[in-house]
Amino acid sequence: MSNRKVIITGHALADEAASLLRENGVEAILIPPYTASNEISAIVGREEADAILVRMGDITSSVIDASPKLKVITKHGVGVNNIDINAATKRKIPVMITPGANTRSVAEHALAMILLLTKRLITLDFNLRQGKWEKTTFKGTELTGKSLGIIGYGSIGRELVELVQPFRMKIYAYDPALKKGDIPELVDDIQLLYQNSDVISLHCPLTNSTRGLIGKKQLKSMKSSAVLINTARGGLIKEDDLAWALENGEIAGAGLDSFEVEPPPINTPLWNAPNLLVTPHVGAVTKESLRNMGMQAVANILSVFDSRTIDKSCVVNREVL
Repeated sequence: MSNRKVIITGHALADEAASLLRENGVEAILIPPYTASNEISAIVGREEADAILVRMGDITSSVIDASPKLKVITKHGVGVNNIDINAATKRKIPVMITPGANTRSVAEHALAMILLLTKRLITLDFNLRQGKWEKTTFKGTELTGKSLGIIGYGSIGRELVELVQPFRMKIYAYDPALKKGDIPELVDDIQLLYQNSDVISLHCPLTNSTRGLIGKKQLKSMKSSAVLINTARGGLIKEDDLAWALENGEIAGAGLDSFEVEPPPINTPLWNAPNLLVTPHVGAVTKESLRNMGMQAVANILSVFDSRTIDKSCVVNREVL
């Protein structure tokens, strides 16, 4: 029970999750957010870590191989693009996630961005503070009856659909991992979604096939009145192309909660783009979701440590079980 160590790459866990680790004799060692992978590797090796709880930072093969005692890697969330799954699988180390723990938080964040952009609330607020009274010139847009395109129709995408039901939006969903079956909103051709959606929201993982999914070609095929939302992974969108599309009126606006490089450089072309709403990858960060993710992540670790029943729905590389 004693002397088991978990490296946490980022901020401290929610109090309840941290207490659960202590109660089970597990020492938590915090590494500052966005620590370089070579530094993470050095700490993992020096501490002979039994587990890694991933928040920020890249968990490379060198990190994974640094400790011979490493038994489990768990993500504080669901995105595993910063974990070398193949390296973990080679060592028969399960890589686990916390599915559903932040679903509502991310979906609400996406909806908030949609409303802020379509209602132009940020612009109106800024202009009014500068003395510009737009009551006689402003024309807003209603969401009701518009079309929502969702790329990646997992739990978060479906939760967003639930949230927009009062707006009676037509739904176009694209997810090549799903078969249409009883999901009438699924479309086989993603081009139909681009052409017909008034709002497009990304909820797919970042993989080799989805990296750079949205570029000039896709942006040009969207409605000039369309709004693009990304609360998933930054690499899904080619940011230079998005800046170009916003500057040239190819689309009406964009909301980004994640970026190709995090934090983004201060000289990114995005900062010059009009009608852009940005947040620092906090869509999943609410008091409720932090507790949920922390508790599930700790439960993942303890299930491996103590040979408890492992929740297979939390395991990314199930072949190691």
